[in-house]
Amino acid sequence: MDKIDNLTKIKELFNIPELANGFPSQSACISWANKVAPLLRFNQRYHPTFMHYSQFISLNLSSYTLEPAFRNMVSQVEMAINELEIDISNEANEIPKVPILQRNENIVDIKPNIYGIGLNFNELWRRITKWFKKWFKKS
Repeated sequence: MDKIDNLTKIKELFNIPELANGFPSQSACISWANKVAPLLRFNQRYHPTFMHYSQFISLNLSSYTLEPAFRNMVSQVEMAINELEIDISNEANEIPKVPILQRNENIVDIKPNIYGIGLNFNELWRRITKWFKKWFKKS
């Protein structure tokens, strides 16, 4: 499954009305968590946290414990959606890197050297042409 399909399925499960209005039963909430959990496996930060809090939902606990656990689960899903959207956007905007020659990189480098004293003809040529361009602009 690619990132776009994963994002679509997670968004579908994130936008169900039961998340805002409450699930009709505990088993419906567990069913929702069972559908979301495999979709979060793309990231090893969201999946374990989601699974940790989903264990609370199957227990007979008070709403003071269940509600924060459920909010943490929803938060993990929301962060996963945002991360997938950013990843997909970055992949779409990515321009392939093509190696280009920098200005100071030459194909042929001419540097004769006599007794450790050398002359870089490429740099000499650049400076001479630069000087001539400035000199002709002034006149």
